[in-house]
Amino acid sequence: MGRTKTRLALPIVVATLCAVALGLPGCSNKSCTCPSDVEDELTYPARTSPENVIEKLNLAYERMDVDAYIDCLADSFRFYLNFAGRDPGEHLPESWNSSIEETIHQRMFAEDSGVDRITLVLTPSSMEWDGVDSLWVFEEHCDLRVTMGVLAYYANSPQRFVLEVDEETGRDGEELWAIVEWHDIDYPSDLGGQEGRVEDSSWTSIKCLWYEPPEEHVYPARTSPENVIEKLRLAYVNMDLDAYVDCLADSFRFYLFPWDVEPGEDPHWDQETERSIHENMFDCVEWITLTLTNATEDHDPGADPIDPMDDLWTREEETDLRVTEGIITYLGQHPQDFVLRVDPDETGPRGETLYEIIEWSDLGEEQQLREGSTWSSIKALYR
Repeated sequence: MGRTKTRLALPIVVATLCAVALGLPGCSNKSCTCPSDVEDELTYPARTSPENVIEKLNLAYERMDVDAYIDCLADSFRFYLNFAGRDPGEHLPESWNSSIEETIHQRMFAEDSGVDRITLVLTPSSMEWDGVDSLWVFEEHCDLRVTMGVLAYYANSPQRFVLEVDEETGRDGEELWAIVEWHDIDYPSDLGGQEGRVEDSSWTSIKCLWYEPPEEHVYPARTSPENVIEKLRLAYVNMDLDAYVDCLADSFRFYLFPWDVEPGEDPHWDQETERSIHENMFDCVEWITLTLTNATEDHDPGADPIDPMDDLWTREEETDLRVTEGIITYLGQHPQDFVLRVDPDETGPRGETLYEIIEWSDLGEEQQLREGSTWSSIKALYR
């Protein structure tokens, strides 16, 4: 997913933008040249080629400049770890996204991190064009040294960078590139067992000095419709994709607010689309707050009152959703209608009945509509 979003949702512009509106010191319009722009232009190559992106990353790492470093990474970026020499008990993920990458390097590059100096040399060993997916694949020999007092951490494992054209463009409309995948390669598995590999001499092992596993979240079991809605709310706030999707039936449908349906579009989408949207959303946003307050609830016993498998539970929830990305917060404040059923495929650990959402409709009267103030429009930003 690129940096440019194609649909609008209602933003709350935070205090930093107010400084411009009130005429406080700083840039008054986009045409002015801010000091930060000048510094970036003077000290880093523009991302107008894959080679320039690698060079900018190299310079940003040595200068411990986290903003310039993260600017080299695509929104959909993944770093794939090298597990050679790692302890299985660490429970490291196979890969992580740009948000975790940024957190790691904020810690590493901080003044109080203990890092005195970083030197990095990336030397290209191969370049390959993937014409099918329009990607460049660069493999680089790595010589990384991170000095902390009398200690020096050294990494010499090769690196594979996969780059794509960014949806962001340069100031004059020029094409920019960004890293979408970064693989820290282990010698034995990828390079035919080359000699000379030093124990734990991987970039992964250095990054992991500042990696902290995400905290484990506790959710209510899906043993009642109320618990399913609460689990969905918590998963949204925690940006926990697996817990969120666990609340949805395989046959799930999300029905958009009518005004958010583009001409020719279906008025609903399925669980797979819902997962993809929230994988993008949870990778991009800084935080989410969500309050769901039950307004009405109804139980339909179905055609056979004795058989719970055809029962339906409908809950209407008043909503206050706030999704913050950068300096913009998107609001979703229309009521939501959830239809739930007994999960036919799964039970609890002791055989308890579990419930799941089969339909979700974004409600509201059209005369109440404030442009973009729907959950549908916020989801659509990340579709």
